[in-house]
Amino acid sequence: SGSEVAIPIFSGDEVAAVLNVEKNEPGGFDHGQVITLETLADGIGVVLRNAELYQALETTNAKLVELDRMKSELVNIVAHDFRAPLAGVLGHAEILEWRPDAPREERIEEARSIIHAATHMASLVDKTLETTRLESGRMPFDFAVFDLAALTRDVVGRAVADPAHPLDLEMADDEPLPSWGDRDRIAEVLDNLISNAVKYSPDGGAIRVAVRREGDSAAVRVTDRGIGIDPADFGRLFRAFSRVRTLRNAAVQGSGLGLYICDRIIRAHGGALDVESASGEGSVFSFALPLFGAEAQTRGPVILVAAGDERTRREVRRAAEEQGYA
Repeated sequence: SGSEVAIPIFSGDEVAAVLNVEKNEPGGFDHGQVITLETLADGIGVVLRNAELYQALETTNAKLVELDRMKSELVNIVAHDFRAPLAGVLGHAEILEWRPDAPREERIEEARSIIHAATHMASLVDKTLETTRLESGRMPFDFAVFDLAALTRDVVGRAVADPAHPLDLEMADDEPLPSWGDRDRIAEVLDNLISNAVKYSPDGGAIRVAVRREGDSAAVRVTDRGIGIDPADFGRLFRAFSRVRTLRNAAVQGSGLGLYICDRIIRAHGGALDVESASGEGSVFSFALPLFGAEAQTRGPVILVAAGDERTRREVRRAAEEQGYA
């Protein structure tokens, strides 16, 4: 009969693997052989730990590079995107100062231009601050039950009428879609998606907003027939301060924050913002929210796993899923 010895390999304080050694000769392993194998196991553990630390360092460096990029983009927005509306405010204000006796209609037009430019700057400020709150975890969410169908109807109903971009709403008649989420934040997402659909359809065309029940979720799709997006650029769509710039959308004003904020809001609701598009063929942005009701409540309870390291989260999640939890 042979012999076998199993020696744990530690990575930090955790057992990462087991060194299992077998030999055909009887008599077991002597003390010197065991010491040698334990030393080997310790060496393997050091290598594994170093690999984990190196991976963690690479992840941290990648995050630092991304933060540096966001900082640079923020400076670019403040320096570039704020300059145009600020110049508009100053220019129209100077005209009012130079021509105080101008006809009333001209003064009203100049004042409207100032309001428009200042509103654009205020929107940039709001989105920049909202992004900062999202990144720092200080964005408040007020979750409750609301009717997604009614909310979508309200958002579409209050949109500014534009003959070049008629809004078509598709939903089942009088079918409530009770959803669990932050009503105001979801309204913000809908407003932004509809606004984007209009902005990126310079040649006009209907904007279709569809809401329907899909299993135990309520799904929303916003479809346009605008300039579209090259699939190669999808990865940049939901990054903060990142815009997909082409010759056709160069004149469209934007901070590169809208879709990033929308995606973060939907992710806070347990979903993700999806896109289907092709250059020159329009775009479809969609998301889904869990329905609140008997059908949704038949699912297993949902557990939020919060732990400092990925391995613990993975193991707790595996054990919870084996017990029927989501």
